This record gives sequence, C-alpha cells and structure tokens, in this order.
Amino acid sequence: MVKDMTKGPPLKLILNFMLPLLLGNLIQQLYYLIDSVFVSVFVGPQSLAGLGVSSSIFFVVLGIVYGGCGGFGIIMAQKFGAKRKKGIKFAVAASLHLCVIFTIAITIAGLILTKPLLVFTKTPESVFNHAYIYTIITFAGTFSEIAYVLFAVILKSVGNNKTPLLFLVFCSVLDGILDYIMICIFNLSTAGAALATVIAQTVSAILCLILIIKKYKFLWPKKNEWKFKKHYFLAELKIGSPMGLQFAITGIGIIFVQKAIDSFGENAIAGFTIAMKIEDLVLTAFFALATAIATFVGQNFGARKYHRIKEGAKAIVIIGLSFCFLFSLIVIVFWDQIINLFAANKNTIPEAVKFEINNKAKQYINIAIFNFPILCLLICFRSLIQAMGKSLIPFLTSFAELLMRLIGALVLAKLFGYVGVCWSPITAWYAAFIMVMASYFYTARKILKSNNKNTIEPNEI
Repeated sequence: MVKDMTKGPPLKLILNFMLPLLLGNLIQQLYYLIDSVFVSVFVGPQSLAGLGVSSSIFFVVLGIVYGGCGGFGIIMAQKFGAKRKKGIKFAVAASLHLCVIFTIAITIAGLILTKPLLVFTKTPESVFNHAYIYTIITFAGTFSEIAYVLFAVILKSVGNNKTPLLFLVFCSVLDGILDYIMICIFNLSTAGAALATVIAQTVSAILCLILIIKKYKFLWPKKNEWKFKKHYFLAELKIGSPMGLQFAITGIGIIFVQKAIDSFGENAIAGFTIAMKIEDLVLTAFFALATAIATFVGQNFGARKYHRIKEGAKAIVIIGLSFCFLFSLIVIVFWDQIINLFAANKNTIPEAVKFEINNKAKQYINIAIFNFPILCLLICFRSLIQAMGKSLIPFLTSFAELLMRLIGALVLAKLFGYVGVCWSPITAWYAAFIMVMASYFYTARKILKSNNKNTIEPNEI
C-alpha cells in the first residue's frame, strides 16, 4: 500500500501517517528497553549502567544510520511525489550503494574505537566490561540496524508505514524471547542482551527486503538500474550526509555528558540511564511526527505544491504540542510504576541503592519534562527544512548542541554537580531551536514566493 500525500487535508494526512510510525517507534524502543529491564532485574545495576554507557556511544552510530537513511528517503519521496518511477529505483540503488559503504566504515571504526572511548569517558571499573561487551557486539551487528532502517525508509517514502510496523511487532516479541533465553537460561548477561537485539533486527531486515522484492517491484531496481548514477549518488549524499553527521555531532556531545555523569558513580549512571530510556519513549512521538512531516513535505516539494508545506507546518505544531502534554502527563502520573520496571527484583538491588537510582532518574526527568515542547518543535521543523533539500542550517544546529553540551559537561557539572549536567541537554535544545525556527521562516518565505527548482531537477528521470 502506498500513500499519495499531495492531496487531502494536511493535518489528517500527517496524523494518520504518524500514528503507525509512533507505534512502530515505541515497539522499536522495546528492543533497548527490554534489554535494560532484563539486565537490571536479572543481572544488576552495574550491567544496567554498562548499557547506559554503551547507549551514549552507540547513539553516534544510530544517528548516522537514521539521519543518513532519512536523507535518502527524502529523495525517494520527492521522486514519488513527482511521479517519476524510474527515478525512485535509481534513488533506491544509490541508497543501497551508500549504505554498504556506511556499514563497512561504521563497523570497522566502532570495533577499533570502543575501548578508547570507554577509557576517555572514565567508565568505572565495575561497569567497564559490561559496557565494552555490549558495545562491541552491537557494533559487529551494525549491518542489521542499517539494513532494517534503510528498507523501512524505502517503504515509508512511498507512504507505506504499516508493513514495517508489523515486522517490528514480531521482532520485538522475538527480542524479548531471546533476551530471556540468553540472559536467564544461558547466563550470557550483557552479551546476551546485545546478541538478542542483533538477531531480532536481522530478522526484521530480511522480512522487509523480501516484501519489497516480492510486493513492491516498482521500488526495486532491475538489473540495468543498479548502475552507478552520479547525480543520484551525489543528491543523496548531499542530504543524507549532513543529516547523519548532525546526529553524530550531537552524539559526541552526549558522550561528553556521559563522561560527566560517569564521575558521579554507578548509581548516578544507572539513574541517568533510566531517565534516558524514559525520554527515548517520549522521543518516539517526536521522531514519528518528524518522519511524517518529512514524507509529506518531500512528496509535496517534489510535486511543487509549496503552499501545502506551510499548512503542514501548522499541523505539526498542533499535533506535537498535544503529544507533549499527553506524554508528560503519563510520565508524571505513572512514575512509580515506570521506575519499578527497572527494579522489580528487590534481592538484586538493595533499597538504599534503589532510592538513589530513583532520585537521580527523577532529577533529570523533572527538568526535561517541561521543556519537551521545545525539543519536539526542534526535531520536527529540522526535519521539515531538510525535506525541502535545505540541509546546511539543520547541520549547523548540531554544532550549537555540541557546544552547549560541552559547556554543561565541563562547566555546569563543576558549578552545580549532577543537576548541572542534567541542564546540559536542555540548553542544547534551546540553542538549536532558535536557529532552526529562524531558518524555517526564512526558507518558507523564500520558497513560497518563488518557483525554486526541486533538489532533483524536474526534467531529470
């Protein structure tokens, strides 16, 4: 099933496209949440802290993958909106070529740099081995993450957001089963959690690939369409690379924040890890909305229906702020139940340790929760601008985020301790938000008042 988003009410189209994506993102977060819960309950807080340290490092990789593939999807959506079917196949071929290069580079770099990065962040000795093992296995399985994300992006670019969701439901269940087998039966601890996730993601990627080849033949390149097309390769690199690097640079800032958190001990690391897992669940709505607006804007930009872009912007403000309120309310009301997911086994985690971990997690969440609207609009409008082929300012915002996180890690931590570090991401959001909104108003006004050409020229295939 494909979805043409160049016709119909923007708010309804975006919301309907977003909801399956949101459910899919929530399920995808279960990959990592299930790992955290199993490790925390059946292994202990040191292993949970190890996953937290690993997550801050692997965020750089996930950023490159999701950002890069999201950029490739914009080109595909533009070609679909312009009704250029051969162009979609050329775009798919170029994205696969680029992803092979990314996979090789990321895997090699990750395997080489994991230990130095853990040393750099001053990971506590009690946590080091857990973090190292989980990170190494995850990097070795980078191919599965990249493959699934790319195949899902290909389907979403033409409006099919439900099929990847079905695969995620199946694979999240598989991940939970494998976690139980590897952690509880084979006692593989952190390594088992990482292996379970890699296997589940591989299955998801294979299912997506089979579906595309069998059911969506208009997307899959034929033999003569796999040839290198410089124009498409450069177009995808132009949009995908800044988007990937943008997340990677933000990830570097997160590593510095993690380094500051590590200095407060393993309980602080565990508490901050729980807070990040909760924030990740909230972020699923923001990224689902960002993907929906990127597809909407990409298709309408390709179809030269520029007036609909402004209507889409209004829609994401309404939807985004509504979800901010809803998720914040859920977190506030059900905080005790949420935190207990990570401490269900009282024999594993002493009460005093549980109290400190809970306190550290709540300190960050109490600060972040009232600033989620800024983060939501930042993510969504950055995606909107990129979908119009304008990647420079969104890319530069990542440097603003990096700077503010560095200030938080190096300055605020010394002045205000743990609370100072908690404010570091918030200041980064505001700095990037100001730049993104200024860029949107300038770009939207310029495009709506002109007949600017598409990222891919209309007379191209």
